Amino acid sequence: MSIIEEALSYFNLGMSVLLIDKYEEAINHFTKSIELFESVDKDTLDKYLADYVFVYYKRGNQYYKLKEYDKALIDYSQAIEIDPKFVRAYSNIGNVYYLHKDYEQAIMNYNKAVEFDPDFTLGYYNKGCVYFDIKEYDQAIIEYSKAIAIDRNYTVAYNNRGNVYFMIKEYEKAIIDYSKFIELEPNFPAVYYIRGNAYYLIKDHDKAIADYNKVLELNPNYLLAYNNRGSVYSEILEYEKAILDYSEFIDIDSNYAESYNNRGNAYFMLKEYQKAISDYSKALTLEPNVADVYNNRGNTYHVLREYENAINDYSKAIMIDSNVADVYNNRGNTYHVLKEYEKAIDDFSKAITLDPIDVDNYYDRGNLYNDLDEYDKAILDYSSIIEIEPKEAVAYSNRGNTYRKLGELEKAEQDYKKARELGELDKSAQDNSKARELGLKANLKL
Repeated sequence: MSIIEEALSYFNLGMSVLLIDKYEEAINHFTKSIELFESVDKDTLDKYLADYVFVYYKRGNQYYKLKEYDKALIDYSQAIEIDPKFVRAYSNIGNVYYLHKDYEQAIMNYNKAVEFDPDFTLGYYNKGCVYFDIKEYDQAIIEYSKAIAIDRNYTVAYNNRGNVYFMIKEYEKAIIDYSKFIELEPNFPAVYYIRGNAYYLIKDHDKAIADYNKVLELNPNYLLAYNNRGSVYSEILEYEKAILDYSEFIDIDSNYAESYNNRGNAYFMLKEYQKAISDYSKALTLEPNVADVYNNRGNTYHVLREYENAINDYSKAIMIDSNVADVYNNRGNTYHVLKEYEKAIDDFSKAITLDPIDVDNYYDRGNLYNDLDEYDKAILDYSSIIEIEPKEAVAYSNRGNTYRKLGELEKAEQDYKKARELGELDKSAQDNSKARELGLKANLKL
């Protein structure tokens, strides 16, 4: 057996042990092969350069799998030194840099790969992944599109481009890409799941449910599909079905706080308040620092007229996240009921600071000012509503009532007239407050 034949034999041995994932043993065989190749004279080696370079490449791949990235880089670089147009070596060097978040070097090497082979789809795909990670979404779309233009059946490129469209909220385009993936790979539950999420977000509830159904047909243990289908059912007011889905999730995994929260919301809407409180409490046992759940349980206590408990929960929510206007508004309404008016006004004012275009906050503060006979301040709040929403009939009616209390009858009549034009309101109605629905926070997992 010649030296070259022996070198090739060791290479083949390395390839054979890869079939059973023996990477270190493969490296040993590839190393012996390289040593033998390098022991022959230059003229002989030149005849087998393609084989010689491929051994370095394959050994580099095994180092890569073993996460010995420095050694992998050395081998890929050696392969390029032997063959400066070795496209896959450039691509794999790019992968090493990508893993180390050296995105500039990664892009540079992927560019080299496609420079030498403009039809190298993996190079464009990998560039798309880099641009996605660094949130340059437009460029990511360009790169994935280049890969797809070369290979119309490149399933993962469709999926990833769909993910980019999803991230930038172009859900219809995302759905087109996910649908193409499904056309090519019809038995992949994760893509039905994410397409279902996209349908949910464009309010196409029937198609969202159909996709979640397909997910569960393909994989009955795909838990998040139960959670998200439950969220769709909640949104279309089919709370009993939502509860069944959340319960199915909980039966399989009883340690997932969001499903308890979501089921609690469904129970709340069905006015099964004690069950709602039980679920919110379980969610908080599992995840004690989630402001939304405290807010939800606080809303339930408010409805049950357990106002002190409601205040405690809203306050805990605010301690966790002090930037949610709805929670201040909810606590403000509870303070109003308890006749702690100064605290209520402080909370409504904080809500307005955090969300200055939510008219409900102005309604609630304006109505409280009216109760306190602070009519000028109430008029300012109703006027703010009208500035934000010029067609808010209730605001005109409330401001008219307030002007009437001040004896400014001409202004009151002008507001009543405007209110009647917008909403046919009865001008004799006193303080037509536009009450905020208690804001439950549900969780769709994306």
